[in-house]
Amino acid sequence: MINVIDRKYHKDSKIFNNIYIVPDIRFFTLYALFNGIYDYHYEYAEEMSAARLELTADIKRVAAGIDELSLQRWKHYFCTHKAHIWYYIYYTSFCQLPPRFELSLDADDECRRNSAEIENFNQILSEFYDKCEIERLYFEKYKPLLMDYISAYDEKTIHSDIDYVHHYLRIPKPAVSALDIVIVPIPFESHFMGYGAPQKNKLYLFESIGGPSRGLNIHEYLHAFVNPTVEALPGIHSCPAAAVFDEQKHKEWILSDYGELHSFVSENFVRAITYRIIANLYGKQNFCFDELSQYGLVLVKEIYTRLKEDYEVKPDTYNNIHHFIRTYIAPGPQQPQQA
Repeated sequence: MINVIDRKYHKDSKIFNNIYIVPDIRFFTLYALFNGIYDYHYEYAEEMSAARLELTADIKRVAAGIDELSLQRWKHYFCTHKAHIWYYIYYTSFCQLPPRFELSLDADDECRRNSAEIENFNQILSEFYDKCEIERLYFEKYKPLLMDYISAYDEKTIHSDIDYVHHYLRIPKPAVSALDIVIVPIPFESHFMGYGAPQKNKLYLFESIGGPSRGLNIHEYLHAFVNPTVEALPGIHSCPAAAVFDEQKHKEWILSDYGELHSFVSENFVRAITYRIIANLYGKQNFCFDELSQYGLVLVKEIYTRLKEDYEVKPDTYNNIHHFIRTYIAPGPQQPQQA
């Protein structure tokens, strides 16, 4: 069982074997800090959700009574530790429960490497949690909202989605005893956003408004299997995709979210695979390839086509998705080879 299931904070969590859907106060604290103090305004929709706007207003009201020195210290930390919010989410996933938010013993070398730019952020979380009375705000007002999101998840749909993903990838499902999947609603993020935070035997999936409401966030789940393959590719910096990345790295989404070659390649693959799975499961065909290209993800359509016309019809050539990715990215002529 995951170490954050606590009788006080998570007694209303949904638990389906190794799948936990939790109203996690650690990430509520994180988003209260980002929206209310750090003026986090990133938003895909025309306007922020009502819940996000209300939380922002609540924190600003509370902050009006906080001593100026603390506010300046919190803001100064953020100004001097600029990083994509994913790094803060990832770091927080290794924190223990409030009020101290100490890093857990699960915080391995990879966690420390990924979090090097935001060292000691747990101290900011702890101080903010205490001074802004986040626990009271959470239990009195926002936990019921989170429970509304959690109640919509369906065990059968989640398991069915996981089964099909692994069928498509041609790789076995992790054993129930080997991987905990923790789903955390984050309605205080931009619409249509999601994140994954992998740990050694645990995978956090974060979902905002506009994402899946009953089943698995297939896109974020796929990153757990695609990213390690892309990161292990030899010669990726000399492959054709590297030249494409150089051509696209000035575009909006690449600048904001996928500014490294590995993340750019992984995102193109994950989007294409997600679309093929959705097409196969639900029959949807009209995907927004032109919009993706406009923002820099120009490989999605080509990979989508290769998946449909090559990978899916040639199981003897591509024994799994890892083999397909390695073949597609291989420098020079892309001739299938046995894995």
